[in-house]
Amino acid sequence: VRGWFNRRSLANMLKASIQAEEQEQGEFDLVLVNLYESYRLASACDLKHCFYIIHNSYVQELKREMRMGPIKYFYMKSILKMLEGKDLIAVSKGVKGELEQTRLFKPASVKHIYNPFDISLIQSQSQAKIDSPVPGKFILHVGRAAKAKRHDVLFKALKKVNPAYQLVCLSSNVKKLKKLSARLEVEDRVVIPGFQSNPYAWMNRAEVVVLSSDFEGLSMVLLEAIISGTKVVSTNCPRGPSEIMQGPLAQFLVPVQDSDALADA
Repeated sequence: VRGWFNRRSLANMLKASIQAEEQEQGEFDLVLVNLYESYRLASACDLKHCFYIIHNSYVQELKREMRMGPIKYFYMKSILKMLEGKDLIAVSKGVKGELEQTRLFKPASVKHIYNPFDISLIQSQSQAKIDSPVPGKFILHVGRAAKAKRHDVLFKALKKVNPAYQLVCLSSNVKKLKKLSARLEVEDRVVIPGFQSNPYAWMNRAEVVVLSSDFEGLSMVLLEAIISGTKVVSTNCPRGPSEIMQGPLAQFLVPVQDSDALADA
């Protein structure tokens, strides 16, 4: 659905689909719009009872797009401007504060609602059996192989950690992470079983769950790990981890891109 010129035609298709559903079921009480391409189309549909959920720091994401080239940067910027006059829901207080201060667009309203969790379900699933081979002692990272997740920092930190511990990475992009771990000379200590439908069982058995990101919106992984009863370590990246890791957990927040501090924690 990406494109500079197909917004109106795709938005018309989306609106027609919604209207067809409403003719059968009645008007929707609530419409929630997630992620950039959905923002782009839904903002052209004039939907009622509509809220746009902002999952991440848009400032940090724009900086990332800028590094990837001017076309990507201006494409994302054009989508963000479509949030003018819209009702927004931020997943953390940090994201909410950023949206309230933006000069790029003026939202109609901004609220923050933390992502919900089914605590009893997560705790139950964390006790489930794992079908894949599990290392004896391991550190766990859960996240896609995106640059913002900073697997390079994570692998550099691993080299400074007791070699008795392996690192398990739950990610669907196995090939990319294997290539990176080989380049950073830790491939013999990194286990990548691929995407797992039940990451909570891995969390429960890990010595620690670690987050090495440059930025987050909230970090579902940290909260899921805590619910699973596992220790957490994280970079103190913009928007999220510092709202979660408070009190005694705050000592395990470390500077962004600091592999030494991450290894120590």
